[in-house]
Amino acid sequence: MESVSNNALEAARAKLAEAEAKRETLLLRHIANGVNIASRTVEIDEGVVIAPGATILAGTILRGKTVIGAGCVIGPNSLIEDSTVDEGTTVNASQVYGSHLGPHNNIGPFTHVRVNTVTDYGVHLGAYVETKNSNFARGNTVSHLTYIGDSDDGASTATSAVAPSPATTTARISSARRSATTALSAATPTWWPRSR
Repeated sequence: MESVSNNALEAARAKLAEAEAKRETLLLRHIANGVNIASRTVEIDEGVVIAPGATILAGTILRGKTVIGAGCVIGPNSLIEDSTVDEGTTVNASQVYGSHLGPHNNIGPFTHVRVNTVTDYGVHLGAYVETKNSNFARGNTVSHLTYIGDSDDGASTATSAVAPSPATTTARISSARRSATTALSAATPTWWPRSR
């Protein structure tokens, strides 16, 4: 690293102090409004709206036009950008972009919710699940190690990776009608025991 003059260091220090003061003022405003924040490691953009009673845990970043509902628990270590998270939803160590998570969802850990994902009431997207441009009906469960893209998953559908395949994949299949895929599982082996 090149040496930096004392004047440049002082200017950088002042710039960082100003940014930290602005971030802390935003955190204090949310806390005064009834949001539970117990760590200075939280970052919240000015345009973010958080309902009283929500809890934002350490390492969480909320960006853009994000709206967090009452009773939500966000984090630790989550990133939510330009998304709506309805009341009572938990987002644990996950990333959410341009999506709408319905009420009382359980998201994560390590879930990647990409643009245009919409969930209804009580949806569970578990560990290492990735979604994009998909709709999940009430009570839908995607347990782990799964990609769901360009699809509509019906009510109370349960999808997860099944041994010995490493993952389940659901995606739109090209056809003349380009209809959405409904709960396809590419990972269920033909030898899997059938229920009797």
